[in-house]
Amino acid sequence: MQRNILWIIGFCIVGTSVWASNKAGVVIVNSTGEIITRCVEFEEEFLTSEQLLQRSGFKIIIKESMGKTILEYLHDDGIADGSANPFGWQWNLFLQNEGGWQLSTEGIASTTIHPKDVIGLQYGSPNPSNIPPRTYMDVCAVTSHAGLVIDHFDGERKVIQVEFPGESITGLQLLMKSGLPVE
Repeated sequence: MQRNILWIIGFCIVGTSVWASNKAGVVIVNSTGEIITRCVEFEEEFLTSEQLLQRSGFKIIIKESMGKTILEYLHDDGIADGSANPFGWQWNLFLQNEGGWQLSTEGIASTTIHPKDVIGLQYGSPNPSNIPPRTYMDVCAVTSHAGLVIDHFDGERKVIQVEFPGESITGLQLLMKSGLPVE
């Protein structure tokens, strides 16, 4: 009977897991040189950099001008009121290309982002030398911890902390990584 209970719990948790989500990284260099990174999860095979930014949780303001989508404001930097920037600065989109950054030739609405891609955004000059060499692993590889509590029928309780890569794990994976014998 104990095996059946564990199986049912494991089965229910596996069905609600987000373990298989796709992820892509965002590296931002604002006008003061501050570097901000974020790992963004998505279920689609790909999306645009605009969609990635919209899901990042950063505050963004986007404007359509002459058939182009322009990023005006991102995470506390840029022009939030629609006025012209006195320095002529703008947000520049960079893509990682064989270990370096390359200025995107497409706008944010048409640049395709795939799982494990990393985009760089810099407010100011379109010079990629100011963006640090962050990889997908730098931005999205996270070591997490979860607690596993097992109450046995005889009243014994086991509490185990389990370390795992990534941001989430299923109940069954957590049980398998615990080191406990599982039948």
